[in-house]
Amino acid sequence: MRHDPLKALIHIPKTAGTSMNAQLAAHGGRGRKHIEQLAGHPWRLARLAARADWVSGHLPLRDMQAQLGAVTDRPLEIYAFVRDPIAQVASHYNWWYVVWHRGPLSWWRQAAPFRALSRRIRAADPTDPDQVIAILRDNAPLFLNMQADYLLGTRTAMDPAAIRAALTRLAFVGLNDDLPALCAAMGLPAPKQTPRRNVSPYYFDKRVFWEGPVRDFLEDAHAGDIALFQAVQRMRGKDRAAPADRPKPR
Repeated sequence: MRHDPLKALIHIPKTAGTSMNAQLAAHGGRGRKHIEQLAGHPWRLARLAARADWVSGHLPLRDMQAQLGAVTDRPLEIYAFVRDPIAQVASHYNWWYVVWHRGPLSWWRQAAPFRALSRRIRAADPTDPDQVIAILRDNAPLFLNMQADYLLGTRTAMDPAAIRAALTRLAFVGLNDDLPALCAAMGLPAPKQTPRRNVSPYYFDKRVFWEGPVRDFLEDAHAGDIALFQAVQRMRGKDRAAPADRPKPR
């Protein structure tokens, strides 16, 4: 029976988690990604937790702790990283174009409500801020403050001191454009170049998310993620750095 820590990566959607999963698969020993697929199968999760060096999944911190804690006595080391909150929303919005353009296998793998969302997004005018805002507002749990919900358990903005205190439950939290730092924290070799997996072209001009009414809407409605990202930037000493995936102004 293993008593060493089990490393667990919280994979927040559209934050480059696929790239980190590839690093773990190549250098992290025995493990499994997408452990959210084991929900409802505690015996399978228990068997995995008894043998694995690492796991990864689309699970908020509260669920990662609860589900793994229920099936193993091994200590948990939980890791995560966050992405520029505007870029994460833009990427997630674009994803619903991607699932269509990837073909029938990708399309029919999606649940019916997500196919309906994809149809609505693809039918909308992405240059019309009002249409974009309406989609974001109507699907707030999917698009707004997801990173804060995953790591802090709330979708409302917290002050920086409270965020730092909450993040002490994690072994490490970093920025998605600095994967070498997360690799080092998880005991993996530094990649020779930053890996890029599951990277898709944009099917609209993503600058709409950084400009005018959409940006104004996100400054308020997405404040939980913005506060979290700014706090992690300060923790990592990169509060003056512009995220790599922020588009150039028009």
